[in-house]
Amino acid sequence: MANERAGAFYEREGFTVQRVEPSPTEDPALGVVWRSRSLDSFDRTA
Repeated sequence: MANERAGAFYEREGFTVQRVEPSPTEDPALGVVWRSRSLDSFDRTA
């Protein structure tokens, strides 16, 4: 996971990693990280 700052942001916002797809070149920095967040945690007052 190349973009650690983005990953930290999504974790703070309640997202969790669902899966990581490796890059076709096998470079770990180019993998695709799939994240999701439950809609139950969505703050409707913000």
